Amino acid sequence: MRPVRRISVGTPGDNRGAPFDVVAVKTTPSPSSGKPLEELVVISLLSMHDALLLQRALEEGVVRVYDEHDDDQERHYSRYHVGTYITSERAAHDARAFEIELVEIEDLRLTGLSIAGVEFPAPYRYTEEFRGVGLEIVARIKVNVDELDQLYELSITDPHEVVRHGVSEESRLMSLLVSAWSPAPDETATCEVWLGDPRDVDSDWALVAKSVGMGRDALAGVDALLAALEQRGVLPAEAMDAIQEDVERRRRDLHFHMFEVHDLETDVQWRGR
Repeated sequence: MRPVRRISVGTPGDNRGAPFDVVAVKTTPSPSSGKPLEELVVISLLSMHDALLLQRALEEGVVRVYDEHDDDQERHYSRYHVGTYITSERAAHDARAFEIELVEIEDLRLTGLSIAGVEFPAPYRYTEEFRGVGLEIVARIKVNVDELDQLYELSITDPHEVVRHGVSEESRLMSLLVSAWSPAPDETATCEVWLGDPRDVDSDWALVAKSVGMGRDALAGVDALLAALEQRGVLPAEAMDAIQEDVERRRRDLHFHMFEVHDLETDVQWRGR
């Protein structure tokens, strides 16, 4: 196989990388944005020491690829998923031979997120992946109190049109869950949102969501009733309408508190790559 170009394959702690020859290149459109992404077949013969370092990186599943012509002090790189790879020992050279399939990972840079026509700031953490029949997104966003209120209002209704500004202006119908949030002292909050294709929401998840809703509504009703009994002493019949309105308010408040954590970054493990 004749080399197409030369690259270096490394890890976050190694900006030098090991030299590899690219012997096959194929491009496929990104399912996220439509931009072309590379699929490479690369080969190399490495010393036992370099082979051991590379083996650890391959087992982690993601490597950095540097172009050999990039001589900047801060070397530019792209991230690639490790596909299948073959390695064999070459005793005569005290080395190991490698043949690796690499698939480029798109560097997604969102400028904003639109949910049901409501514009939210760009997430400070973001990952998306195509699973099942559609797209799944996990994002963490810094929002003000009004934006958090809007997110929770949206999260307890039907699927919404979602646009990932900076990636694609194409609208997608997605289900929304605010899975956790934490307050900040400056009247802002950080929250984690999950967005998924409604067709991928299985029956188990639907049962969990239904149980959470039923528990929240029941607690809101009891809370409102106890408050009314305490305030009035004896509950008059004409107070029922007011209690029902109070239940609606308390339902939303309890929905907030059921997913509140002290600090989102320390209390909830990030599930993205």
